[in-house]
Amino acid sequence: MKRAIRSFNTMQKVVSNHIEQRITALTALSHDIRTPLTSLRIKAELIDESSLKDGIISSVEKMENLTSSVIDFLKGSDTLIQKKQTDLKKLIETECIERQELGNPVIINALDDIIVNCDPDAINRALQNLIDNALKYGKSATISLSHDDDMADIIVEDNGEGIDKKQLSKVLEPFERVGKERDSEKGGFGLGLSIVNDIAKAHNGAIQPKNKIGGGIRASLKIALK
Repeated sequence: MKRAIRSFNTMQKVVSNHIEQRITALTALSHDIRTPLTSLRIKAELIDESSLKDGIISSVEKMENLTSSVIDFLKGSDTLIQKKQTDLKKLIETECIERQELGNPVIINALDDIIVNCDPDAINRALQNLIDNALKYGKSATISLSHDDDMADIIVEDNGEGIDKKQLSKVLEPFERVGKERDSEKGGFGLGLSIVNDIAKAHNGAIQPKNKIGGGIRASLKIALK
């Protein structure tokens, strides 16, 4: 039994190190790809034929968006989470105010005063993804924050058409896009909620998207206070 336990622990360590190495390598590769993409964009700007130039720049932008999505997806791994005491209300207010200053229809609802042991960069990345989804598919985003003894609950709501009940369970899967509008050009690459899901799990929490009565999505991001 002792030999079996030692073998299992050794195997677990090898697998964990292998996964961490893959994550590090893929993250570095995604960062490195940005340099030739930037060079390609600059060269495309020098093309005289507008239709050709616009086509190339559009393709570069799609590759840049995909690269950014992959980096965010990889950063969602709990191997990269660094927790510290964070004023969650202030974090949310800062992000929302910045969006408002850019002209985005972001509404701040009631926000509890909460100090949470979390990775502020990861939580802010999750919040950004939820707000982006609300603005893309619901035209506006309403954010609120509450808590109980164990969990903080960040809620982002929109007033869009919602998602078919049969497809709701799929929205947290990587590269999964559901609904006609979400399969369109502005639908992204299907990594947004998967990133949020990984970040939530790394904070002993969960993301729960639900259809609202009357239309729209209510996304609840719960994370442990400690």
